[in-house]
Amino acid sequence: MRVVAIRNGHPMMARVTGRGCTATALVGAFIGSNTDRFTATVAALATLGVAGEIAAAMSTGPGSLGALAGNSPLQCRAFPDARCIGPDILCKR
Repeated sequence: MRVVAIRNGHPMMARVTGRGCTATALVGAFIGSNTDRFTATVAALATLGVAGEIAAAMSTGPGSLGALAGNSPLQCRAFPDARCIGPDILCKR
């Protein structure tokens, strides 16, 4: 049995609807690119936590934590070779 404790993220993430769905989608994407499902899941959830920390630092409250969802400086930092066009849409530069 392998056990990992992921200690990142931000308390504000618990007050935003859709974080569980985001986590599920992210885990699926990471598992699709890694044959070790455990490692992929840990990496996905750690990534989500870091994204939440960055989004919380950029927000003024839970209603503005949408920086985590798309069309944001956070997304553009994560994909520096891409250009943000609209919500959840990236276009290669």
